[in-house]
Amino acid sequence: MNSKVSNRLAGRGTVRFLAMGAGIAALLATGCGTATSPPGASATATPSTTPTTPSPASPTPAPSTFQVLVQRNPQDTDVSSATTIRLYSSDTGLAPVVLSFPADSGGAQFTPDNRISFTSGVSRLESSDLSGGTRREELNLNPDSTVDHMYIGAYDWSQSGVLAYLAEAPANSQLVIRPRSGPAANVALPGIVSLANQKTIRFSPDGNYVLLVDIDPGFTPSTAQGQSPVQVRRLDGTLVFAAPWDGRATTMPSDAVWGADGQLYFWDSQGVSVADLSTRVTKTLLAGVRWYDPSVSPDGSSIVFAVRDGQGLPTLELLDTATGGVVGGFGIISASNARFVSPTLIWYHQEPACSGDGCTRTGWSTESGGQTTQVLDPLLSYDLSTHSGGSVGLSGSVTDSRVLPAI
Repeated sequence: MNSKVSNRLAGRGTVRFLAMGAGIAALLATGCGTATSPPGASATATPSTTPTTPSPASPTPAPSTFQVLVQRNPQDTDVSSATTIRLYSSDTGLAPVVLSFPADSGGAQFTPDNRISFTSGVSRLESSDLSGGTRREELNLNPDSTVDHMYIGAYDWSQSGVLAYLAEAPANSQLVIRPRSGPAANVALPGIVSLANQKTIRFSPDGNYVLLVDIDPGFTPSTAQGQSPVQVRRLDGTLVFAAPWDGRATTMPSDAVWGADGQLYFWDSQGVSVADLSTRVTKTLLAGVRWYDPSVSPDGSSIVFAVRDGQGLPTLELLDTATGGVVGGFGIISASNARFVSPTLIWYHQEPACSGDGCTRTGWSTESGGQTTQVLDPLLSYDLSTHSGGSVGLSGSVTDSRVLPAI
């Protein structure tokens, strides 16, 4: 994936949970409705096991609402335009534009105090309420300078309010873990080598660990200062896990995502692997498989991911975390950049092959395996419970989503 694509998709969050405040009614998550099978979807996509029907005495699961932040950046030829964020709620549908800010900003996330945070420029982090007003500054790496020399490479919030961020510079970088009160933990990291880098920070579901994925094409064992591109640290900065790396650019560990109960799924030279932080055991689940952009379901039972054939054309597949195997009968061809937005609903982009002028009419392009493909802006959906899907009615990248349990 080229730098344009990685920049457009940077900062997307994982599905997270947030307790609803008192007085909010319990509403059924209707998602995007039932539609025809999405373009490119398998006509007979079925789960790996046959669902069982609960007895009449079984309690009805509490309904829940999910919310999604969808970011759309201006076209490269129109740098004067603003980046917009839309807030989608499954109970009320699409809300008006929530935020409008300069084209070099983005990375919108929900905060633990029910706000929306976003990078403003390259060195500041701000937040607003859900209506887009009452803004406040959360972080400024260069408060005394008019020239930015430190950059926010990635950031994330824990549900207890801890902020973790990557402060980057060409000479050196730092992982900073800042609690609500008290001193922050600082971890020295290698500086920026290539601008075509990909950075991710994610807290574990219990908030006790920080995942850092620091992918830089210019890294070597020397320039990476002996550090693994995929590592997990405690809140005090101490290292808990580092994915093994032989130093080759083609085998640099990447595409990591948290599962349930302290499990970390990632790609390395062996294939798709899982590390259990409680037992300190790592094993390979899908030998020889190269996955991209994995996204875990809210309950941790499934991970949707993309694989690419020899020509670079993508297909979405599903991993059952209980068995460690790929779910049979599921596959959405010419699709990528998928995200779970509810326990059963997946939003994704089409990515068909294209050529010539057809590659620039909408969306953005990437080259992989010699084939040019085009990631289209419109979002599509697929519901694992009904095996149906269709258009979401939104264009842009999912930067964050959360499930609000009913009360």
